[in-house]
Amino acid sequence: MSKVAVEKTRGDLVESLHRATIAVVDKKGTLFAKLGDADKVTYWRSAAKPLQVIPLIQRGGVEQFGFTNKELAVMCASHAAEDIHTEAVQSILNKIGLTEEYLQCGTHPPVDLEVRKRLIRNDQEETEIYNNCSGKHAGMLALAKLMETSYDNYWQTEHPVQQEMISIISKVTETPEADIKLAQDGCGVPVFGLPIHNMAYSYALFGSQEMEQELQESYRVVAQAMNTNPKMVAGTERFNSKLMEVMDGKVVAKGGAQGVFSFAVPDKGLGVTIKVDDGSNQVIAPITVEVLCQLDLITDNELEQLKKFHYQEIKNAKKDIVGQVRPAFTLNFV
Repeated sequence: MSKVAVEKTRGDLVESLHRATIAVVDKKGTLFAKLGDADKVTYWRSAAKPLQVIPLIQRGGVEQFGFTNKELAVMCASHAAEDIHTEAVQSILNKIGLTEEYLQCGTHPPVDLEVRKRLIRNDQEETEIYNNCSGKHAGMLALAKLMETSYDNYWQTEHPVQQEMISIISKVTETPEADIKLAQDGCGVPVFGLPIHNMAYSYALFGSQEMEQELQESYRVVAQAMNTNPKMVAGTERFNSKLMEVMDGKVVAKGGAQGVFSFAVPDKGLGVTIKVDDGSNQVIAPITVEVLCQLDLITDNELEQLKKFHYQEIKNAKKDIVGQVRPAFTLNFV
């Protein structure tokens, strides 16, 4: 069962609570610490993206198409559709000889407010490239090209590309394919339901030296791409990117919709997955920073740079500080 993880206060009272489940797992798959039931099954959403790039790397896609670290990072991203993001996605498509029309991720307004305003001013359409998952989809199209299979239905479960996705998720989480609960994600592709313990384990493997060499190298390539280009993974001043910027290579992190967040601390061989019951992504930041504090994995200087995420001010319409969003849990060390 989940536990209270975050409080929202107003004045002297706690006004609301957010419950969450947390699993901290080492690279051998052993549960190191937890909050609530670490075997809770939920959908991984976009937190699975860094692992979904592995088949492209293993098949030689980086070398064949000349993908840069920025382009690999945007394949792992839930991006804000800033120019750096859309330009990278367009570059991926150019390198594989396809156009934006091949993307089947659907459309939504750009996450970045300034880009959204610009599209409105210029009477431009919100096309697929502005979807926060367009990088992942461009990577899947690149994999389809490598596999010499069709592009038209690359997003459907039975397509060879998605079968590769299911296979790699099964492998790195040590979850039999038959036990993975499949559903459709917001961008149309299959999403994976499995225990958060297994999700955390797959991130702990970012610090493993005991995998088969090809898989270990793929993990290294993903970590390098994300950590050298943290803004590509989410966006300017967004928590996911800011966390990796501040931690300066010590953390590989990726969030997902509905309050899911996974991160690795490779040097310590630890992986962490957080699931917030009510799906709030706002409270992911205070939980994540507090986990790093309780694991003694963050310096005073790093904590100072992340303090606005750790303890968040609540302001009223007059900009007065009236409350706080704050962590309210203690990990259970197993």
